[in-house]
Amino acid sequence: MPSDNETAVEGFWGPFWSKGDLSVAEEIFDPAFRDIDPQWPQGADGGIPAMKEKNTFYRGAFPDFTFTVLRQLVVDNDVVCHWEGNGTHQGDFAGNAPTGRPVRVEGISIFTCRNGKIVEQAICYDVLGMLQQVGATTIPG
Repeated sequence: MPSDNETAVEGFWGPFWSKGDLSVAEEIFDPAFRDIDPQWPQGADGGIPAMKEKNTFYRGAFPDFTFTVLRQLVVDNDVVCHWEGNGTHQGDFAGNAPTGRPVRVEGISIFTCRNGKIVEQAICYDVLGMLQQVGATTIPG
């Protein structure tokens, strides 16, 4: 049976990200939530509103994005997920017009939880790979 912390993380990947349901944010995030993401620095101190903005940005570019947890580890109040996201580039992505191309991205998120709510996410994911897949950049040689 999943813990309250695991249930909050399931809400993050399912309703919040894979379905784009922003209304669950207050249920799964602690009011003091921090998003530690080098690709999205405004989330570190922006709390729940910044996470909703991030969701809107990515789902605007990839409205059919769905996420699958490939591996999950739970240690005390931390839930670590190796995940995969799949979607189609159907909207503007950082100034890049829609291409209709499929996009697959992998990442790792470390969630710190308290009382069944996510207090912090530290995340690392392959943004360069996403940009390559939509044709926005290439790797030389």
